[in-house]
Amino acid sequence: MRYLWVVLLAMLVVSCSNSSSGHLPDGILAGTSENWNVQYDFREEKGKELRGITLEYIGDGEKPSTNVTYAFSGETAYDIDWQKTGEVEMNNSTIEIEDTLGCVYPCDELQLDKGIHTVIEWDGQTEKFVLKGNK
Repeated sequence: MRYLWVVLLAMLVVSCSNSSSGHLPDGILAGTSENWNVQYDFREEKGKELRGITLEYIGDGEKPSTNVTYAFSGETAYDIDWQKTGEVEMNNSTIEIEDTLGCVYPCDELQLDKGIHTVIEWDGQTEKFVLKGNK
């Protein structure tokens, strides 16, 4: 009987660790609007969750003359929505932002199959689109 409890406990530990590792799987989500190409990649390195955001202005004419604000949001496996916002100065037509904030709840269980909703605002304009990807 004791052996049975040890086996059941071991199976429970293995199944919990496999179903929710506490980290996003490595991957890239991408999307394009009329004026923007955006990539959101995530990976784990040395136990730290890293996220990289690439904003590329692909519109006609000059790059934005004001700061660009961005907002990413997504659904989680919980009843809490995840959101990441920021503002950057467009020194070039492509900006890369490295985000090393670790996530505990709620973004650990992002529903990647539903995509990440994206809003970009610049020079009095706003574009909304969804990033989709390989996971």
